[in-house]
Amino acid sequence: DVQELVGATLAQMRNRLQGYTVQRQIPFDLPPVNIDLTLMVQALLNLIDNVVKYAPPDEPIEIEATLAGSEVVLAVKDRGPGLPEADLPHIFNKFFRLDGSSSGGTGLGLSIARGIVEAHGGQIQAENRPDGGAVFSFTMPVAQVDLPVDA
Repeated sequence: DVQELVGATLAQMRNRLQGYTVQRQIPFDLPPVNIDLTLMVQALLNLIDNVVKYAPPDEPIEIEATLAGSEVVLAVKDRGPGLPEADLPHIFNKFFRLDGSSSGGTGLGLSIARGIVEAHGGQIQAENRPDGGAVFSFTMPVAQVDLPVDA
């Protein structure tokens, strides 16, 4: 479930997140999602890792999950510098890095996240927050529950 996904990801990132405040807004009544937990942990880890590279440690990182029809939307929000508008269409491309970036990354993390999310039938996007910072979000299909049929 989504709680397990976020919890497992944050546990793996414990050292990387030292000094950051992570605020979770994940309802306990979300339906289960149809995912490979190990792969989706990697996708979420890549998104959070990207946020940590650019967001100031004195601002919280927000992780929020909501139900939207037959999908759960998981969003990672920061109060960093935001993303240049011209770069938004390219942010998930292989080897793409922001101009002037000194983060030391290879430009593969967000591309890998996109591949994992899309392989699960979801969509991923990045956008700027109106009041500053960025939002990385992706959708996951709600698991179809087969109910027993009375004979």
